[in-house]
Amino acid sequence: MHVVLICASEKRAIARTAAVLDAYALRIGERTWQSPMTTEGLSEVRAALRRAASKSTAVACWRNDGRTRMRLLWTVGRARAFARDGAFAVATKTRKVAAALPGFAKAAATIANASGLAHDLGKYAEAFQKKLHSNKPIADAIRHEWLSVELLNLLWDGGEQSDFLAAWNSAVESAITRRADSSKGTPFDHAIATARDAVAFAVVTHHRLPNEGIIDGKHQASHSINPGTYFRAGATQAQREAHRPFIGPTHTKLLGRLHKSIQKCAALQCPGDAPLLYWRAVALFAR
Repeated sequence: MHVVLICASEKRAIARTAAVLDAYALRIGERTWQSPMTTEGLSEVRAALRRAASKSTAVACWRNDGRTRMRLLWTVGRARAFARDGAFAVATKTRKVAAALPGFAKAAATIANASGLAHDLGKYAEAFQKKLHSNKPIADAIRHEWLSVELLNLLWDGGEQSDFLAAWNSAVESAITRRADSSKGTPFDHAIATARDAVAFAVVTHHRLPNEGIIDGKHQASHSINPGTYFRAGATQAQREAHRPFIGPTHTKLLGRLHKSIQKCAALQCPGDAPLLYWRAVALFAR
């Protein structure tokens, strides 16, 4: 049988492919080979191509079926280089297709983006940074997610990037003087009624979910939010104050992205007349 081999390889795979095909067939073009060949010989060629193949390899093998027809036998390498019938594209174009997401899913994605950017801000506290260099586990006097949500609230109220350190100091002061009682199931003093509440919920519950109260006189498992989750019982004032110093950049791309994300969240609206149910669902979906 007579075969024609077409090379559509890229980069370094071009030379590797050519070295294999030059050993078995006659080159009749820059990237085209032709030769009479037995079935066993063709199998050997295919095996050699596979051994030398990479992500950039693409070879198609055609067989002469009579006087007027060529038949595609097989391809090696990138499957998308050739169509199913062996045709090769003369040009390609890539375009982005917007995903048809429902409104609540888009809202949840926006909430998730903002909460993801905000969650780790509390880790810039000096106490947390020192803990990273310790060989022993150290319980936080104030959990980093609580510092993050306090800072998020200040930034949401209009804090500019230039006032970030002032917002940090205010957030730490608020966290030092505040106590959280999460036994009712949420880390807030009210229900999740707005996009802002949804972001704060996702930030502050990233590591632990709210519990449903007390069972048999005891709080649920340690992976749930309980009184003392965010503020270590017995922590001294000095240990709480250790979270006040800020160690980290004050002008970063992260803060710029966070401000833009906050603005997007602030523009979100509940589409129906049940905001408590809607934002609770969005918050849980985003989390």
